[in-house]
Amino acid sequence: MTANLPPTERPGAIESRTTATGVAALLAGVALVAGIGTTSAGIAAGALVVGTWALAGPVYAFAFGQILFAAFAPAPTGVELAVAQAGLFGLLAVPVNRDAPLRTVGAFVVASAGLVGVGAGVRDATGELWPAALAVGAAVALVAYGLHRYELVVLDLVEADA
Repeated sequence: MTANLPPTERPGAIESRTTATGVAALLAGVALVAGIGTTSAGIAAGALVVGTWALAGPVYAFAFGQILFAAFAPAPTGVELAVAQAGLFGLLAVPVNRDAPLRTVGAFVVASAGLVGVGAGVRDATGELWPAALAVGAAVALVAYGLHRYELVVLDLVEADA
């Protein structure tokens, strides 16, 4: 579907790949190697994230890095999980930081830290990765719904008798 869009309107367009996001992609790759380990899987995951950033942009590199970490992390401790997630969230934070006010960047950092905390806490409590992924997904859905409702109220789109 995006093939018919002009190059500047495609997700992950060339403009989103700046020097700063390139550095973030390299740091995300290093963080994945640290989180997964210096085995061939960890090094390959780091290289694949950097390659995905170069070909598709930071959002796709973030998503692909999450998939690779979930697939190849043997049994990450809380520290390994935090290092890998901080590197991957950096891919999203760098483009936001360039254009957004400091308040927005702060909200992004707090929300990201909260989601990493939820994931690490559930992972440490259960000892498995899938409940942590489910908890983070549920937290994201809850926050997205809350933001949706807040937006409706702020834009005065809520009917009085509803």
